[in-house]
Amino acid sequence: MTVNLSFHDDTWRVRALITDRPDGAVRVERSTNGVFWRPVRGGDPVEVVDGAAFVDDWEYEEGVENLYRVVQIDPPAGLLLTGDAGDYANTPDTAALDITGDIDIRADLTLDDWLSATPERWIITKYEGSGNQRSFALGFRGDDLEFRWSTNGTSANLTTINPTAPVPISSGRLAVRVTLDVDDGAGGWTARFYTAPTIEGPWSQLGDPVTNSGGGTTSIHAGTATLAIGAFNTGTVPLDGIIHSVEVRDGIDGTVVANPDFAAQPMGTIQFTDGAGRVWTVHGDALIVGVDSDTITPSHGGKIILKSVRFPFINRPVTVTDFTDPELGDRGGLAEVSGRAVPVSTPDQRASNAFEIEIMTETRQQARDMQLILRANPHLFLHTPAGCPVPGGHVRVGTVAVSRPTRSAGSDRRYWRLPCRLVAPPSPQVVAGTMTYAGLLNLYGGYDNVLAANPAYADLLELMGSPEDLVVI
Repeated sequence: MTVNLSFHDDTWRVRALITDRPDGAVRVERSTNGVFWRPVRGGDPVEVVDGAAFVDDWEYEEGVENLYRVVQIDPPAGLLLTGDAGDYANTPDTAALDITGDIDIRADLTLDDWLSATPERWIITKYEGSGNQRSFALGFRGDDLEFRWSTNGTSANLTTINPTAPVPISSGRLAVRVTLDVDDGAGGWTARFYTAPTIEGPWSQLGDPVTNSGGGTTSIHAGTATLAIGAFNTGTVPLDGIIHSVEVRDGIDGTVVANPDFAAQPMGTIQFTDGAGRVWTVHGDALIVGVDSDTITPSHGGKIILKSVRFPFINRPVTVTDFTDPELGDRGGLAEVSGRAVPVSTPDQRASNAFEIEIMTETRQQARDMQLILRANPHLFLHTPAGCPVPGGHVRVGTVAVSRPTRSAGSDRRYWRLPCRLVAPPSPQVVAGTMTYAGLLNLYGGYDNVLAANPAYADLLELMGSPEDLVVI
């Protein structure tokens, strides 16, 4: 597991701790049914530094199982290849892979440099020079795509071809494809190269068909070499990049005999079975960078939490002593028309729920905290536990009335009447802050002290703010 979830009741949050990821960026998403996913606030994207990152979610669903997943953004999901010998993936030879006739090979990959001057880089091969087990190989020679095959496994009977046009990009993601018609009906063979945005297509032919113009038909050696991704000759001459998925078909548009989808595998998977039944193993420092997930059921213990999306360090459990049933406001109108007995209706969708809640504070400190919460932002998140009859959600709080139970000057108890109107959640660009600049200065006494105590930016991310910070913002 590279994502671990924990629930913290200091500010009532779920923390997703991400580890063992390549530096770059990921997206953290949440779901309650595993079908519909939405990014966690502040979770799109999350920067990964030194292999680690975290995101706090204050808008989880209480009392039910919450599913979280980490989706790779940069580098994109797939088999991450280092370019070092021994870093690749392969599947053992089997009869289904011993294709001797027409063949169709497809690969979806991301490269920093498609036009590299590196002498050789191999994408997918069934090729072993030792023992003359050369069958086929698709990759690069310099900045050219190259496809080679042997009729009997020896180098003497090896045919090597390149497309007549270069690949259309210099960096980024592209799918490449080669087909070989071993008997084109004209006394020869014909090969075609293609490219597409992804392995799903649509495919565009790259250059002209490559043919031997009646020079004889051909075949492919049914060798014993493994089918390898990112290298040949048992892990040598490797590729530096990311392989998202690969397909090998027996026949042009024929039966799929291998189709590893590396991007669909959980993070760090070492071995898996593809849709065609091939068992793939990852070797060396090659790494599957994929989706990882975990689940958690946060519990408030029956408490209602009043939250600020922007300043979560002022989140507080509250005691609700009374509430009204939600009312649906009317946003339409009536037009009185001269000469008509009845008005004309101008309908519109009804307004969102409006209700009022009464919150009790027992002490002066609780009353002070309530004032700070209400002054910080009229947009609040009333987070009610599962099954609670009190209305909840994102609300805008109107004019607040405060009263005490008696006229006694010594009473610290207060009742706060909060008129609430359900509103849309803040934009995804509004993210929580756990420490204000004022808070850092108050805590350390100066920026030099901040830097001395926190040599890395990541060290600051654990700091939580205090309600008092808002007074001096």
